Amino acid sequence: MTSTSADTAAKEFVYSCAADEHGRARLVKHRIFKRTSTRIYATREPRRDEPWQAGSVMRTFVLDRRELESDKGAWNRVTRARYFTRPELAIGPLRDQEPSPALVALGLRSEASLLAIRQAYHRLALQCHPDIGGDAATFRTLHAHYVAACREVEG
Repeated sequence: MTSTSADTAAKEFVYSCAADEHGRARLVKHRIFKRTSTRIYATREPRRDEPWQAGSVMRTFVLDRRELESDKGAWNRVTRARYFTRPELAIGPLRDQEPSPALVALGLRSEASLLAIRQAYHRLALQCHPDIGGDAATFRTLHAHYVAACREVEG
């Protein structure tokens, strides 16, 4: 196998990392189906072994090729995830990352989704909202953590 065919095979997929329900890093593999000089198109659903059938709907996302080919990876604001060309780059940040104080205050791990942040905030707001008998200062602190966590996840 030549180096060019090895490079092509290595970039057949893009990788992202997510946390499972126990907070462990989980590698997610997405198939690249189109390349242009500036963009890479990949399937939104994780890799499946069955071939794509004509007439079926394929949900996709677009990545900037120059960003993706760097070691920092490419961020996609629609899927709210960072993608990499090599699996070791994708799994590394989540394994080494400590959760931010805002996420810890909401009782979440480092790779929380925006939906998880909202659910945790609403659950805690029901306990400390001043209208329900909670402390106003505690609620303001909770709200500040919620805003910070949302900004962190949105990029």
